[in-house]
Formats: sequence, structure tokens, C-alpha cells
Amino acid sequence: MKALLSFVAALLWLGAVGGPAQTHAQDNIWTGGVGGNWTDNFSWNFGEPPNADFDSRGVIGTDAGSGSPIGEVNVTSDLRNSQKTPEIRLGDGVGQSGTLNIASNGALHILSNGISTGNFDTGFDGGKGFLNVDGILEIDGRLFAATEGDSASTVTLRGSAQVTAGSAFLDQRFVVEGANVNARFNGNLVLGQGGVSTWRITPAGASTLDVGGNADLGGVLKVEFPSSVPSVGQVWNLIDSATVDNNESPGSGFASIDQSTVRVELGQRFALQTVAGGSNGKLTQLALEQHPVLVVDRSTGSAVIQNFGSGATVPFDAYVLSSSNGSLSPGGWNPIAGTWTTANPSANALSELHTSGSQSLAAGGSIDLGTPISYAAPSSFGQNVEDVRFRFAKPDDTRFTEGTVLYTGASNSTLTLNVDPNTGEAQLLNGTDFTVAIDVYVVKSATNSLDPANGAWSSLDDQNAESGLWHEANVNSGVISELLVTGGMTLAPGAIVPLGTPFDAANGIRDLSFEFTVVESSAGNFNGDQRVDGADFLAWQRGESPNSGNAGDFAAWEGNFGALLTGSDTHLLQGKVSYGAMLASLGSGTLAAAAVPEPATAAIFLASLTLLAGRRRR
Repeated sequence: MKALLSFVAALLWLGAVGGPAQTHAQDNIWTGGVGGNWTDNFSWNFGEPPNADFDSRGVIGTDAGSGSPIGEVNVTSDLRNSQKTPEIRLGDGVGQSGTLNIASNGALHILSNGISTGNFDTGFDGGKGFLNVDGILEIDGRLFAATEGDSASTVTLRGSAQVTAGSAFLDQRFVVEGANVNARFNGNLVLGQGGVSTWRITPAGASTLDVGGNADLGGVLKVEFPSSVPSVGQVWNLIDSATVDNNESPGSGFASIDQSTVRVELGQRFALQTVAGGSNGKLTQLALEQHPVLVVDRSTGSAVIQNFGSGATVPFDAYVLSSSNGSLSPGGWNPIAGTWTTANPSANALSELHTSGSQSLAAGGSIDLGTPISYAAPSSFGQNVEDVRFRFAKPDDTRFTEGTVLYTGASNSTLTLNVDPNTGEAQLLNGTDFTVAIDVYVVKSATNSLDPANGAWSSLDDQNAESGLWHEANVNSGVISELLVTGGMTLAPGAIVPLGTPFDAANGIRDLSFEFTVVESSAGNFNGDQRVDGADFLAWQRGESPNSGNAGDFAAWEGNFGALLTGSDTHLLQGKVSYGAMLASLGSGTLAAAAVPEPATAAIFLASLTLLAGRRRR
């Protein structure tokens, strides 16, 4: 019966297109929508699954012919002996999405036999492709996630997956989950510059990819530990290959390592290293290291290299502070000296080199660098002047490692969320010279380090600020947010707003982000330049205010002097986060809560943020 179906399908194909010259007709297209099985014959437009003997290509997810723009197919049995499967393509074209799930009891062989290429394409010509392998997948040709595919396209190897391929080029999302994946690439493995390669590491460890040729590393390496917390000193083998970045000198490696969801302490960073070993000659390893951290006090310009870990930092034999804006002050710099030598200090770079070895910091150790940082006053609210970078070099490493810069104190350019990591207390600070009005703020933690429940967080809603018009929204351990349904809350220079203890001091990781929106008040802005300043006073004197220079207009100007008027903007602005003790004052500024007459941006956010029932946590 199967042979007859194949024969009939071939006749239909030839009759419909007049012979094999019409390449598009070689596509055996899935028409069964979502959730069907690979062996559902009449869910394919050839009347049977793709067959390598007909020079066809199986396509899942396309609007060509009678195909399903969104297709999902399951392989739930071993088809390697009963199916001669040709090239497979998932997601063919913009707006199309194809998914292939190979269950733990499923097996598929993509055949190269002189007719079929034996390639597997995931995401093609702007399409989305999703390949999820728990079972067996054998690819004679190449596993391919194209650069031009949709960026959501994903190849996921998990469970006890067994995958072999001639080679692989993966330039979208690639996930290796757990410790039991067995993946062999006989030739080269290319992890493209535009891709994100994720290793989900369990307590049992990480799966190691077996690469017979060169491992070309690019893009972002994302590290996840969904059910465990890693420790400094642990090492995981990610790739066993003959060579690493063989065509590049020095090897480029991954562009960056994303550890945003991993619960690690301050200064703990993942690093990649290549060592001799494995069955192919080179092991690409992931290691968790303790790095030194540069702590900068915004109010004094002091800088300290500090170890926040319980063990020694990695050794380093050089460090550089750099600022493209010229924010460094050589006169205030206190070099380490001794066996360290300075090199051409300037407002753009301060550096030292260890002349006879290296140095590491013991647990809790620090190095005082004096007061080498002097940021200029911003010319406008939100202008980021904090551009100092901290980099250090490990012995025998030809490249510098990007270090962490931790700030304390209030920013002089934007609003600051100040958090005491020891108590969990938090406060909102306006350390700028500008008056701003806000109607939304959002605090996020990728590691769920917030603790808003049981009255710990004293929200503006709890405090009945703005006559009770602040409302909490989307509150959990990963995010706290509030919005003001009308008007805006004005924060004058020096304003301090306490927020209770929303940070989990016992278990929290210092990974918070802080965002807010500002609202416009036109009061006092007589010349329309979005700032309330001396020019508006001159305009008032000339009779150019709304009421031609009366006392009420003057009072409006006086009350809003220094305000920045950015308009009713629905975009969240990035604030700064500081970790330190609670501040009692920032000078003479005080909190002024005043309604702003223009429509608040919070009204727009009401459509996207879900208010908690009853407005308050109970």
C-alpha cells in the first residue's frame, strides 16, 4: 500500500507541474496544522510523509499551496528504518512557523543519498522554525539555523536526546538542556555572531557537545541554572572539539556571557576557557570565578577595588579605569604603587601594571584608589555622565576582562533607587538639580530578589500618596510597580521617598533595575523650550506669560523653577540603582507631591498593567 501511495503521489506531482523542472513542487508540504503525527499520510500534500527517493523536501510551516502557515508535527516512534526522510525545512518565509517535536521514543533519519541533500533547515527566509529533540535525530548533512531566519527560531536538545549531524551552523537560538544530551557533529560547529546559545545546567552537570572539527564560537552564551546555585571554582565542559576558533587569532570566542538569571553573589562572573583534553583534543569550559569589583561613591568620587566574595579573587596583573568623557582625575588618584607601575595617567585613562607577578584580593579585601572620578554636571535631566569602565587582566591572558562597577549614593543626572542590601530597605532619590514629576515606576529582579509581601514594601499606594491615586500593579518577587492614574508626583531636587523593605536581604542578589516615566507640566514654561528657567522669567517680564505677567503666572514660574518638561511620554526611562545605607538627606530638597494638570502617562499604562484586586496587598 505504501509503495502504491508513493507511486500515485509521484504521478500527481509530475502531472501537476509538467516534470521536475518546477523546483517549488518538490516541496512536500505539511497541511495538518498543529499537533499531528509525522506518519499521518494525508496531512502531507504528497499523500505520504517526505520521501528521499522523490528528490522532495519536507516543509512544515508555509503558506505555499495548501500548506499550514503554522504547522507542528510530532515524531513518536522510531521511523529510521521505515522512512527515507529527505531535507526538512521548518518555517519557510516571513510570517510562517514550523515546529518538529521528536519525543523521547521518537527517531528520525534525514537521509543524504545522492538525491536528497540530507540537510535540516530551521527558520528560512524570515520564517520561524522550532526543533525540539528528546529522542533520536540523525542528519547526514547539515543542521542549519539561518542568519536570515526569524530571531525566535530555536533548536532545543534536551532530556536524553541523541543527535548526529555532518556539521552545524546555528545563528539563532540554540538550547542544550540538562546533563544527558548526546550530540555529535562530525565536521565543524558554527555558533553564529547573531545567535544566543543557552546551556541549562542541572545539579547533574552540563551536556558536552562532541565536535569532530572546529568549534567556531560567536554570539551570546547564556547560562542558566534552573534548579541549583553554582559555586565559585566549579567548571563545566561545554564543547569537546578538535580546534576552537581555528581561523581566528586570537580566537574571538563568544561576544558576551549572559548570566542575568543565575543567582550569584556580587563579583561572581562566568568565564570561558580552552584547555587540552577530551576525545577530540580541546575542551571549551565554563568556569565561575570571583572577580574584583570597583566601588564608586557618587558624592565624593572615591573608588575602591573590593572583593565581595568569601574566597580570594582571581589574580590580576593589570587594571584600567577609562572614561571617554574625560571624567577621571589623575590628581585624586591613589595608585597601588610598590610593585605596580603607572602608565600615562590622563582624564581618559588611569592604569597600572604589576611588574613582577600578579595580585589577588583575599575575602573582604580592598584597594583604595583615592578620589579619581569627577563627573561633570549634566546639562539636562537623564543625560548619562557615568561612563567609567573598570577592566583588569589575568596573567597569561592577552585580553582584558570587563569588571563590574558598583555605585553608591544618588545620581546627579536621573532618579536613583537606593537599596540597603543588609536590611532590604529602599528609597527613591532625586539627587539632580532638576524637578521632575513621575506617574509610573517599575523595579525588576531577574533572580526574584524582591520581597513585597507581608507589608515589607511600603508602596506609595500604602502611603496614600497623591490622595490615594497611586495603584500597585504586577507585584511579585520579580517585579514591583505602581502607577498614578491622574496627574504626577513632583520630585524636587533632594527629594527622598521611603519605600519600606522590598528587597530580600537574606537571599537577594544585587541585580535590580529601576525605570520610571515622567509627565509634563507647562506651568511656568512661558517660552515653550521644555524647561522652567531664567528665560521664562524674562518672558514673564515682557508680558509673554498666559495672563500677561500677573502675579499668578509668576507664582507658577517660581514654584516650578528648574523643572524639566519632557512631555507625556509612555516610554520608561532608565534610572540608577545604588546599594548602600539609607540616606537622611540630599541637601535642602524635599518631597513635594503636586497634581499636574496634563493627562498622565499612567492612563496609557492602565491597559497593559494589571491592578491587584483591592489595590493593596493583604
